[in-house]
Amino acid sequence: MTNFDEYKILGEPDKTERAKLWETAIGLQQADGLRVSDYLIETAKAHIDGDITIEEVKRRIDAYYGAKPSRDLAWSSSYKVIDTINTQNDTMTDTIFSLIKSNTNITTTEIAEQLGLGIATVKRKTKELKDKGWLERVGSIQSGSWKIIKA
Repeated sequence: MTNFDEYKILGEPDKTERAKLWETAIGLQQADGLRVSDYLIETAKAHIDGDITIEEVKRRIDAYYGAKPSRDLAWSSSYKVIDTINTQNDTMTDTIFSLIKSNTNITTTEIAEQLGLGIATVKRKTKELKDKGWLERVGSIQSGSWKIIKA
């Protein structure tokens, strides 16, 4: 299995989260007997480092495997990895939204503790939910609450 421990050891929340997502997704591919290309591993590391977005990962994979039609299985495997990462991100966001819906007074610190996530991750995910128009923060960070806009 591909090992991204170097990123988890550094303790940078965003890198740790992305490394865990990639490790899980790639591990699932290997469990299905699929070989993950070195190119995908290099691209994953660039994404973990924050050098490229997941959209750029998709673009690179399209360009790489599009030029190599005999690698349909590898291309398909790479997209399964990306789909798994996107699904895990969506599940995390949904879980955070569910926690907020069940307790509108919950803090980002409490969410992070309950889910075993970094506070930066929770703040980023709640910002995504606010940007989507699903919720807003009313009052101060310390004593405010969440207002659910989309039930």
